[in-house]
Amino acid sequence: MQLNLTHISYTYPGTASPAIEDVSATFPSGWTGIIGDNGCGKSTLARIAARVITPDSGTVSPNLFASYCEQDSTQEPDKLFDLASDWGKEAQRARALLRIEDDWFWRYDTLSGGQQKRFQIACALYAQPDVLIMDEPTNDLDAATRDIVKEALASFSGIGILISHDRDLLDGLVGQSLMCEGARWTMRPGGYSKASDQAASERASAMRDREQASREAKRLKAEAQRRSEEAARQKGKRSKRGLSKKDSDAREKIGRAIVSGKDGVAGKLSSKMSGRLAKAEAE
Repeated sequence: MQLNLTHISYTYPGTASPAIEDVSATFPSGWTGIIGDNGCGKSTLARIAARVITPDSGTVSPNLFASYCEQDSTQEPDKLFDLASDWGKEAQRARALLRIEDDWFWRYDTLSGGQQKRFQIACALYAQPDVLIMDEPTNDLDAATRDIVKEALASFSGIGILISHDRDLLDGLVGQSLMCEGARWTMRPGGYSKASDQAASERASAMRDREQASREAKRLKAEAQRRSEEAARQKGKRSKRGLSKKDSDAREKIGRAIVSGKDGVAGKLSSKMSGRLAKAEAE
């Protein structure tokens, strides 16, 4: 089972620029992290994956059941009272994983932020979704609550999508990371550390390639100039201007060179070198 997002674009009403544009990604079973600076479109992409909002273009397939846990957990979860009245296996499992106490169901508004977050995740797991999407689940949580959340998320066996700046959580949970770098989205293996190391390696390699291309362009430019000058000299040598009409030997020699093309080699090399230079500069 996997979730496919293909050529996704979305612009919020009233804004001129798209929040995300032409993004494609595949989310297999297991956890995938979404990593990037604030405002790059991570939450927008997650909401589209959860079918909370519909993209302007692109497709989300197949039609899987998704639970989306937004960053703000102050609102009562949809499944709160279903979970409260259910004592079946899945309900008890969700309560146990997130350490939900019986009286919490009736005083959600008075719970701490960490307790509300645990409740939100418990309700999402209780719904048994195909896709579980978490938006910054460990923000402002103490260490003990973070451990509870991490353990609960690790128990999920479906398709998990995690937006987070929590490097420890990403490294310990996800198997691949979708990284937003400017307008470019790239899927890389591993959690935050492994994916970031690969991204840094790719940037260093690209820099070396650009530097090498720049050096090659300079070398070719100098060589093209030399060959152009050589071609001009050869052309001058082939010219019969300035020769006496009586100097038949010199005129015959120039004529043979023009017919044979031997003295045109420099011109051809100059033209070829110009082509190589244009290609190098384009790179």
